[in-house]
Amino acid sequence: MRILSTCLVVKMPIDTVADRLVRLLEIGFLASSEISVRSRQKMQYLFAAGFLAEEASGGGFRVVLRNREGVERWIRSVYPSGLHGSGQNLPPRAGGVANFRNSKRGGGIGASLVFLRGFFDIALRKGDLVMDVVSLTAAHEVVGCCIRDSDPWEFSGRVLIVENGEVFLHAEEMLPPANMAIFASGCLSDRVIQWLASLSGVSVVHAGDYDPIGLWDYLRLKQAMPGRVELYVPSDLEKRIIKFGNRKILEDSEDRMIAVRKCADDAVLSVLSIIDRHGLGLEQESLLLDVSDTDLCH
Repeated sequence: MRILSTCLVVKMPIDTVADRLVRLLEIGFLASSEISVRSRQKMQYLFAAGFLAEEASGGGFRVVLRNREGVERWIRSVYPSGLHGSGQNLPPRAGGVANFRNSKRGGGIGASLVFLRGFFDIALRKGDLVMDVVSLTAAHEVVGCCIRDSDPWEFSGRVLIVENGEVFLHAEEMLPPANMAIFASGCLSDRVIQWLASLSGVSVVHAGDYDPIGLWDYLRLKQAMPGRVELYVPSDLEKRIIKFGNRKILEDSEDRMIAVRKCADDAVLSVLSIIDRHGLGLEQESLLLDVSDTDLCH
């Protein structure tokens, strides 16, 4: 006689609230102590609408199912694929939409998309794959790659981290010499910082806005790559701040400025002394503009 073996796959509820709702629908009640304050906040509508109710039970309280149809209607509005999720092997963000109507509930995408420009003697390698960044930049201006935590691209050389797009496209003309530029598009992701830090042959020049956000991003990099990161400070920074500075970019990030002052190194302190003297920050795009003594208005 042949014995057939079967494997029972049990699908778990996709979050704590879903777990509690599964049990309420199965048995009709649940001890109040099993529903946390956070879960109760998420289920607030169910109590307000009378679909769930709390009542005394013995020496404590319990939550009772009063209106199954109402609860099931709410579940469909919050969990589009049901309390146990879609069951599909989806990318994280797509899973967030499928299960919660919210891509961010799915977490990160598991990779960082990075734009590069290569200037001389630089190639990225991964196993047998070689990306000639210089030739690709000459042909297409910008090169894209995907950085993952496992099996990352490897290279060595001097890298410019450029915060804003216009400066990134002109980096070789106006920033210190480097093998390659990476477009930060604001602040670098933690994944990209850890990628750069893992490559012992890489040094970095950070070129960003002269404001709390740009300075903080430099400090993040320096902490991850001690001794291998420098801050780009143009010799005429004060002239540029006087002529093109913006007070609002400081006001919009006052909380971050506290952290910058707390962690500042000598390079940041030199920039802060100019910022504090004039009460102005400076956007990186000002580096594309000409400034001279005759143009200054004090």
